Amino acid sequence: MGLRKLGRRLIKHSRKIFDSEEYDSIQLLSISEVTEAYYQLLKKEMESSATEVKRNSFDGSIPEEAANQLVEFADRNQISYFSQTLAELLTLLEWQNEKKSPEIQESAIYNSLLRVEKAANNTSTWELLSQDVEGPMIAISTFEINMLEQTISMYLTDILDKDRTKTLFFPLNELFQSDVLVKWRILEKIASIKVMPHQTIYKHKLTKFIQKRIQDEVGEWLNQEFSKLKMSGKSTVLKDIEILIKILKDFRSHLDVAIDVVSVEGSLFKEASCCYFDCLSKALDEKLHPTCVEIVQSMDIYQEYHRTFHVNLRDSCALSHAFYLQVKHLVQTLKPKRKTTQSWKLEDYNSMFVKCFMNLLQVVKSECHNRIKRATQFDTKDSVNSEEKILSCSVIVLNCFCTVIDEWKHLEIEDEDLQVAFLIKITDIVCDGAKIFAEALDDRLSKEISHLSYSEIVKKACVLANSVEHVRKYLEDLPYQMQWEESLNKLNEESADTDFTDQVKRILNLIHQSMDSNLKCIVAMSLNTATANLQCQYEKPLSTWLQASNLQQGYERFLCYFNEYVESVNEILKEDLIPKFLSLVWVSMLMYIQNGFQEGQPPEYAETIKEVFFVF
Repeated sequence: MGLRKLGRRLIKHSRKIFDSEEYDSIQLLSISEVTEAYYQLLKKEMESSATEVKRNSFDGSIPEEAANQLVEFADRNQISYFSQTLAELLTLLEWQNEKKSPEIQESAIYNSLLRVEKAANNTSTWELLSQDVEGPMIAISTFEINMLEQTISMYLTDILDKDRTKTLFFPLNELFQSDVLVKWRILEKIASIKVMPHQTIYKHKLTKFIQKRIQDEVGEWLNQEFSKLKMSGKSTVLKDIEILIKILKDFRSHLDVAIDVVSVEGSLFKEASCCYFDCLSKALDEKLHPTCVEIVQSMDIYQEYHRTFHVNLRDSCALSHAFYLQVKHLVQTLKPKRKTTQSWKLEDYNSMFVKCFMNLLQVVKSECHNRIKRATQFDTKDSVNSEEKILSCSVIVLNCFCTVIDEWKHLEIEDEDLQVAFLIKITDIVCDGAKIFAEALDDRLSKEISHLSYSEIVKKACVLANSVEHVRKYLEDLPYQMQWEESLNKLNEESADTDFTDQVKRILNLIHQSMDSNLKCIVAMSLNTATANLQCQYEKPLSTWLQASNLQQGYERFLCYFNEYVESVNEILKEDLIPKFLSLVWVSMLMYIQNGFQEGQPPEYAETIKEVFFVF
């Protein structure tokens, strides 16, 4: 009997048609035809049942009597339980696709999918076409496979491509609303259906639709956020970056939620052979990356224009660095979740910020050196720390160095070339800053000498030597403070070019040694100045005492005068010099006094002088 004729007869008959012997005499030529007949009967019963529903939604159920008659029909015609459950699913999906009233409840579709899955898993082994392939492989009729392809494809097109009223994949904050979660689970079950020997087209379509829907929803979210940007070049770039930083923060919070959700409810993407985070990264490449590049280029132009305006350059560099950190953290969060080996534009974010970092180095250098210059210029009263016997400005200088090193460590630079550049430049900035400090103090003392007394010169020279030595001693540990070894070892691990890291280490050592030698030289000059002026201050009494001793006018008288002289000098030096330098000055004074004795004088005078010096 033809299908159209069968269909017309089914429509004319009531539910009692199942009791009629007419169907016992129906001779169908294939399993496809008998399965189609079952499908038409089920569809008719469902339509009849729906007319009696007074609610806005329908769960697809039919009266018990009709259900029993359908089972009887299936048994009589050897229709498998799997085909029965599949017919129910296809009927519900077709109802949904045709937007019939009342609306089919999505929970009904999901429950029907569960029954299909259960039927497939309970299929006896002789019906499985391959034991080697994961999952149930069911041989189904041509009618069923055609209906499966057509109905599911239409359903997927409707909920994934056409219907954009509900967010499905991004952001996922509202995922656990029941209607969205049910859709996910329906799609997961659809993706998990495996039938053979046919290769279902809808499975491929499902993957493509999900990928496109994720990318579209991410793109729509970004477009909505990007509408807040002005994008008018350097005139609006500061405000644009502030807005973009907030956008990236919000995106990262959505990404964190997505990671948690996909880890719990991510079976859909596994079954659909789709990586959620690959789709996210592709959408970011298409939407976010061009915007980032454009804004960074505008910032480069802005910073070049304001290069001579320190405040503008400093503030813009701070803003650019905050932007850099947001991009970096986004990439670092998303990168481990990606599965594709394809290149990712946003992953090369370091190259976008090279000019910004070079400008940042200029800002760090200017800030540090200007602060050192101001500290030495404004410390005109020579404020001295009584405990350390150093100028207060030297404490400011060391604080400045600590700030520079600490800020450098928190830049979180990932690029190897930038790491090397910053390691060398920060070392250079600190060492040059120490030279600026020492030379500024030395220059100030040189200019003031002509206006000072011997005692004032001695005091200033002593404190200068103490201050410079204090800074020099602190910077002896610069390689440890900046973790040169750790940084260079890390570079060695990431690069096989050990010659390069050795060269970097030589450069760092040369910079450090140059600074150290420079400061030692200034300390030595300051001590010489103190000694020379100390000698000038006591030159007359020393000359008298030495002359008296040379004239043999009495050993005890000379010793008395000499003790008074030594005590006086020691009090002066003890107040101003650190112990390390005190002994150096005394040695210099000893040589000066010993040189005052006439050749051939008794050695006991020299021995006496040494004994007195050793007491101090």
